[in-house]
Amino acid sequence: MDSIISTKDYVMFYEKLAKIKYGSLYERLLRYDDLECFKRLKNRGMFCGMDYVGIDSLRPRDFYSRDDHSRVTAFITLCATGSLKQALAARFHDVGTYPFAHIKSYKERNEAWQDKDEADVATVIFRDSKAIKLLYEDRIDINKISDVSKYPIIDKDRPSLCADRLDGILSAAYIWTKEFDLEVVNDLFDLVVVCHQNKSGNHLISNISRKNYGVELCLSDLFDSSVNVANFLDAINVYSSWQISKESRYASAFLGDILRIMDDNKVIPKDYFYLSESEMIERFIDSPYAYLWNDFTNLSSVRTANIDDDYTLNPKTKIRYSYPLVLLNGSPSDDIMYEDYIRIEEEVNANNGSLYSDISNDAKKLLLSNRKNM
Repeated sequence: MDSIISTKDYVMFYEKLAKIKYGSLYERLLRYDDLECFKRLKNRGMFCGMDYVGIDSLRPRDFYSRDDHSRVTAFITLCATGSLKQALAARFHDVGTYPFAHIKSYKERNEAWQDKDEADVATVIFRDSKAIKLLYEDRIDINKISDVSKYPIIDKDRPSLCADRLDGILSAAYIWTKEFDLEVVNDLFDLVVVCHQNKSGNHLISNISRKNYGVELCLSDLFDSSVNVANFLDAINVYSSWQISKESRYASAFLGDILRIMDDNKVIPKDYFYLSESEMIERFIDSPYAYLWNDFTNLSSVRTANIDDDYTLNPKTKIRYSYPLVLLNGSPSDDIMYEDYIRIEEEVNANNGSLYSDISNDAKKLLLSNRKNM
């Protein structure tokens, strides 16, 4: 492993690729970097509050912001499509992210779906006058870039691989889980190719729902590479299993409960979209409930709950994964034993159920009282 994990170096790899491949479009894309909606994202972490948790294994080794993620996703999209419009759709796709990202869903007991925890992208863009000006100069309709589901290279339903999911996998493998070094992660990216329905057959795809794939990011082994498709599937397994670990489930649900307490007691506003994570934390620390945040930042271990444990958490789990199509003799195939590498069922069974951590008595008393009043 690298001795120093660097977000800057990770982002720079994709930026250089975009600059080399589509220099003029890359320069036009960079004009958007100073927008207010992106400045907000610089203080919103990719890994949903885990930058602050006490459990060492859960803390990323560098701060990877939602702005970093949206830049990388845009660079990947530009390289894959040569389209400024699609690159901008990728660049703007996370501007509706709240502080601590999907923890908002844990706060609202919607953690299994996480489909209502972002502000409307078009609304956020329309409120940014400089964004409107730049998009007008580029003759790009806001409504054409505010819904990334229109662009399967950027966003596609699981189990497909897309640019957004690709960066989620690789950034987690390098920055969050520390399981892969930067050189390996970059080599894994080199295995990714764009497959077009009209150029490649689908006779090797057995899953009927995936036969008409249109356009999709796929994997292809390289003869001169130090990594292969199996290594990429290992990275997906790390990405998936890390998020459903006991520690991650408990920490996410605990932070969701903290946000609910802070909301109920008016420490934060009902709609806290325009606060930064730093401003949220300042409010936590300055409130009568600072001990909750202190407990979160000092969490040390999580275990399966016993019957006599008091404050326990058993959040539902959203499974994040991908089963990428793999090129075999030039044609995409799903004839891969994905489960041999991506062990979702095994991980869910190992980490399921109620969880317990030894937080302070003050925190337990308040959280249990709040639970009874819900």
